[in-house]
Amino acid sequence: YVGHAVLKAVLDYDASRLLELDGRFSAPVLPGDQLEADIWVDGHVVSVRVRAPEREVTVFNNGRALIRPN
Repeated sequence: YVGHAVLKAVLDYDASRLLELDGRFSAPVLPGDQLEADIWVDGHVVSVRVRAPEREVTVFNNGRALIRPN
């Protein structure tokens, strides 16, 4: 989910530009959870957090992707 969110929101599905992706799973995702990704871009670094807003919990935190410039 995290990789897809970065590819869709930042890279226009150009996977060749995604150099690195890491982060920390901070809570389980339950069946039926709706997920929302918060994404910030600062140059070649993309920060990501994924939340399950109905449960008010962050499920993926401290996400960081390195991207190749276009």
